[in-house]
Amino acid sequence: MAEPLWRYFKTEKFLELLRNSSLYFSSVRRFEDPFEEASNRLDDRTRILKALVLPAVLFDMLHYLYEAPECSLKVKLNVTYALIRKPLQESLFVLESIVLDEAGFAETLARNPLMLRPRTVGGVDGHACHIQKVQEITGTTNQFDAEYLA
Repeated sequence: MAEPLWRYFKTEKFLELLRNSSLYFSSVRRFEDPFEEASNRLDDRTRILKALVLPAVLFDMLHYLYEAPECSLKVKLNVTYALIRKPLQESLFVLESIVLDEAGFAETLARNPLMLRPRTVGGVDGHACHIQKVQEITGTTNQFDAEYLA
């Protein structure tokens, strides 16, 4: 390995590794790679995260929507409502974030995934604006009411 050890280990942690024979893993959030931007790794990260998250979120949404009618048949209407509400709010917001700004989505997912919730854009009104922007990008402004979806 040609990379210097200081990029990945603090000296104290390395000495602790030698003394205790135990490995310490720092949180991924604390890891900053100054060479990431120079090597186009940000573009790679964006493409990889989008390729992984998009099918996972779609699968999750479809699973919830598939289970909702079963609960409705069993007259579990509160559960049915919750199963329909989750993909329409939480999952839809993640998909909106990907459409609006792929690089920003990847950065948010890597640094603070809790910011990928609808309430982070200012509640229902902010989410409605978020949906409206996506509709403008996708050319679907006349098909759905953004305020209703929010």
